[in-house]
Amino acid sequence: MQIPGYFINLDSATARRAYMEAEIARLGLPITRLAAVKSTALSDADFARLHPDGSRFQMVKAEVACSLSHRACWKLIAEGTARFGAVFEDDIAFADDTAHFLGQDRWLPPGIELVKLETFLSGVMLTRQTITAQNRALVQLCSCHLGAAGYIVSRALAQRLFDASQTITLPIDLALFDPESRLLPEVPAWQLTPAICIQQFRSKEVFLPDGAEWSGVDAHRVVRKRHGLAKLRRESARPFLQLYEALRTALRVARTGQRRTIVRFRK
Repeated sequence: MQIPGYFINLDSATARRAYMEAEIARLGLPITRLAAVKSTALSDADFARLHPDGSRFQMVKAEVACSLSHRACWKLIAEGTARFGAVFEDDIAFADDTAHFLGQDRWLPPGIELVKLETFLSGVMLTRQTITAQNRALVQLCSCHLGAAGYIVSRALAQRLFDASQTITLPIDLALFDPESRLLPEVPAWQLTPAICIQQFRSKEVFLPDGAEWSGVDAHRVVRKRHGLAKLRRESARPFLQLYEALRTALRVARTGQRRTIVRFRK
């Protein structure tokens, strides 16, 4: 069965829309546009209701609107007839064989409900055991892997995610792909490797057309800067924290048999 997809796109982002629709047509992908929720459409009352005080992460309207857009995709997938659905953002490059993965779902084994299709090109922990997925592999994610610009979700899980997100308490990528934060921690996330999509701001190749903004949500994220003595303490502690993280990673690898690697994008 085909895996239908949606790409999230603001009405004002016409250059991105044209780019995505051209790529979808070129590769023959079963993806349609979904109008993104505008942050300016959220009143202060809406924002306070959706992102209540005391939330673990301090978010801004653009982040909440992004989460609402993903949530709208989950609703469509849950109400559809396909076993799986795919969600994409509108600033990504696709691998040339993406149609092989969206054209049919036979490569997805029973029990797998959430698959990350993109890479952030940062170090992540993966299990050593892999499952062949056509000319790539499926590996279970064991650590946070940022980004939510491309993923597959089962119809049943889409409904559960929709039900669990009545309030927005953390960014969408953490809600899906951070084992310590995600909405449904009992549902494992899997990684397709090499990845079949990548966001513009993570890619060395410039593929978005002139006039297309890069990563609009990230531009609005809350920046938590430290100043004065707090900044000095942080900079002084950085080498020790890096050493601690390296030792912790080595211990985790030895104890669990997991591996630390960077998921690559293969065009």
